[in-house]
Amino acid sequence: MSVNHYTFFIFCQPAECRFNQIDWLREIAIVLFQQERISLSRASKIAAMEVMNFQKLLADCGMLKQHRTKKSAEIA
Repeated sequence: MSVNHYTFFIFCQPAECRFNQIDWLREIAIVLFQQERISLSRASKIAAMEVMNFQKLLADCGMLKQHRTKKSAEIA
């Protein structure tokens, strides 16, 4: 059985990190989607968000544009 290991880097000071479980799940979903390990649909489920709301979150973070640009470059 293959085991995948993922490393996440969250850059903040302990006093500044006030993440709850939902925040962590959203961060994990964003990173896995950005790394193309999961689909948009799966990422939105992990983040406990509707797909459109998750897309908006990605767009607000500037991630959706980066993801699209990378995909477009691969197609060309």
